[in-house]
Amino acid sequence: MAFVRARLFLDGLPDRAIAHIIYEETAANAPLVRSLKALGHSVAPLPASAMAESIERDPSLKDTLEKTRETQLTMILVQVNSN
Repeated sequence: MAFVRARLFLDGLPDRAIAHIIYEETAANAPLVRSLKALGHSVAPLPASAMAESIERDPSLKDTLEKTRETQLTMILVQVNSN
């Protein structure tokens, strides 16, 4: 599910745009980074401190995190490559 949502979101961005994606670390989402790289996007993991900074900038993320307390979340930085 994370891949489908990420792909739809990234498809709507211009080439070379940079996006932060937060996803749940579950078995179903394990191939997410590999799949995004296979589409030609550049992907880099971000440290937990970057997630905390993003929450400070966008308070709506706090609601998302509170709903998923039982699951480990990961944030990645993706640069769109539309080629």
